[in-house]
Amino acid sequence: FVAAAGSVVCLLTVLAAPNPAPTARGLVDDAPSASTKVPTALSAFVEVLGDIYHVSRLSHVGSMLLTKLLTDFGVSILLALLPVILTKAYGASTATAGLVFSFLGIVGGVVNGLLIRPITRRFKATTIMQTSVAGLSLLYFTMGYTTRVWHFALLLAPMYLCGALVATMSTTVLTLLAPPESLGTVLALEMAFQPLLGIVSPIIGGSVLD
Repeated sequence: FVAAAGSVVCLLTVLAAPNPAPTARGLVDDAPSASTKVPTALSAFVEVLGDIYHVSRLSHVGSMLLTKLLTDFGVSILLALLPVILTKAYGASTATAGLVFSFLGIVGGVVNGLLIRPITRRFKATTIMQTSVAGLSLLYFTMGYTTRVWHFALLLAPMYLCGALVATMSTTVLTLLAPPESLGTVLALEMAFQPLLGIVSPIIGGSVLD
């Protein structure tokens, strides 16, 4: 239910986002001049913090990064605690839990190999984002009321599809929204979310279960 509430917030954010159009990007000369000073570790860290603050205030870039973070947060907690959820909440045996994970692996192969490309080529980025985040919200709420393990397992398939679409299209939208000089910082910040959530999600999820 916490993940569902976060997805609702993401949906409101995505609904307010514009439909980005490709922009022409010129080549930027990054070659350092002879007078360029080598930054110290502290000054480099302060500069990175300044860059993060700057990109978070760019029009719609900060809200899209927040959407990406909240969406990944819900999915990360669910996947990190999936074995515990299957055994404690549904009383699944070890063999049944293994079958659920195998099913999730098959779903991942089908989604990434067969479904992502035709969907992203047919529909606009903002339409996919809005539909996927709305789907995640509905799926999280529905999962909270399931009583059988196979009901829960079947809901994992559309959840994986929606999550994969959000992950793919958020990168596309950020690439189009970010100005050329901030694109590297924006994409690096987006990629940093997953390792961070890999550390934080199991801790928060375990605390909630206890």
